[in-house]
Amino acid sequence: KNKKNLTNHIDKTIKDKIINCSKLIQQQNEKVKWCKPDSSSDKYNLEVKLNSLNEIEKSNSDFNDKIKDIDESLNIISKVPKLSSSDLVEMQAQVQKNYEQLVGDCDGVRKLLENNLSLWSQYDSISEEFLNKLKDVEGKTKSETTYQVDLPSIDEKVEKIREYKKQMEQLAPQLQEIIKLGNAINNKNEEVHINQAVNQITARYNMASNLINTIMDRLIDYGQRYA
Repeated sequence: KNKKNLTNHIDKTIKDKIINCSKLIQQQNEKVKWCKPDSSSDKYNLEVKLNSLNEIEKSNSDFNDKIKDIDESLNIISKVPKLSSSDLVEMQAQVQKNYEQLVGDCDGVRKLLENNLSLWSQYDSISEEFLNKLKDVEGKTKSETTYQVDLPSIDEKVEKIREYKKQMEQLAPQLQEIIKLGNAINNKNEEVHINQAVNQITARYNMASNLINTIMDRLIDYGQRYA
């Protein structure tokens, strides 16, 4: 009887360890699901999710010790005569499989987050540089509209406007890259409405280009009339 009680105690102890480990893995799985980027994830949300995933992966390392402890216990009872451990071994195999799946899911979610964040970082960097250059051209162009044009300086002003037009043309590839990145982000995070920001940037660029063309046409017309 004492031997049977001891056997039951050993069996229950190991089973409890396995069940507890399995529950913890399930909890981690739920946390990992939350970390997946979704259609409403902006850059800040993606960074929060990535930080959370980092913490999950740190705590995942504890499972190696738990699983090793269970394996050692199973190894011990396998040497005890007339003590069956087949059910426990099967349960442990499932726990091991679930843990490996958890690690794989973490790797997959990390790749998704890093890919999304890379797009956002590229967008922020390129759009900031683009807008700084655009603002500079806008400022110089508007300053040309505040001064009265006199015939002797018209050629000089035309050359200035031509230079501004050239600078705008040089910005065009950057604008196309911004649009491309905006579309890529929109495909992954549709509810963020990144295309609204892209449309505003595009409209601002077109407005500046149109102003330059208008000033250029007026200057040329003025020069031809009064030359």
